Amino acid sequence: MLYLLISVVLTCSLFIGFKFLGQKNVNLLMAIVGNYLACILTAAIINKGYAFANFDSKTMLLCLALGVLFFIVFYAMGYAANYIGVGISGASSKMSLVIPVLYGVLFMNETFNIGKIIALFLALIAVVLISYQSKEPFKIQRMGLPFLIFIGSGIIDTTLNVLQIHFEKQAINKETAIAIIFFGALISALIFILKTNKYLLKDTKSIVYGIFLGVPNYLSVYFMVLALQSNFLESNQFYMINNTAVMLLSFIAALILFKEELNKIKVFGIILAVTAIYLSLV
Repeated sequence: MLYLLISVVLTCSLFIGFKFLGQKNVNLLMAIVGNYLACILTAAIINKGYAFANFDSKTMLLCLALGVLFFIVFYAMGYAANYIGVGISGASSKMSLVIPVLYGVLFMNETFNIGKIIALFLALIAVVLISYQSKEPFKIQRMGLPFLIFIGSGIIDTTLNVLQIHFEKQAINKETAIAIIFFGALISALIFILKTNKYLLKDTKSIVYGIFLGVPNYLSVYFMVLALQSNFLESNQFYMINNTAVMLLSFIAALILFKEELNKIKVFGIILAVTAIYLSLV
């Protein structure tokens, strides 16, 4: 449980950090590059280098492919937040918990009783209510990108769960594996910048700002893998609690630090989120 709590706090700090950078006129793409650089260096520091024992080409390619998806979803979330709305973008990301939850039940023979079913529905409603923005009019034609975020985030969470089991069975160094994932994300980001906005590479200030976010970003994934490997919770419980708690804690932090709007809808969402987390544990 401790690993899960640490992962939730670190993920929340990452969201708050990016919101802070937005107020400092930092370029998101270059901050992402700095963030991925710091992730790769953090892995080397924690592991005192990299350990490639027991890695095969399939595992390497899977990690790199997951890194590419990391960047695509992350950039899509930033774009959606700016042009569609923060609420819709955040809800799309966190509602993706449905995908790893269903995967755990259907393919990993995990239990799914009536309490968990109720918890799942409450969690989804809570995410929508907490991320609701009254100034964001809903238009069905704008839902293509949020749908991509929903699917991509769900695939990332599900693949991480499958990979961490593979890491443990094959005695693969998880610190190095996570570094490879972030390396794939870094290469994707650099290729995208070179193809679209090459001049941004001169923006060293944004890279430096992004480096400060890299440590919590790497550690959030690291502790998520540790939490999944601890088997304290089944993966369907883990993702219901993790995604709901991240949304809940991020909102509370934003409420305190950035004076975000609090209304009856969001209060009701908070109540549902707490209820969903409780039901997930019983």
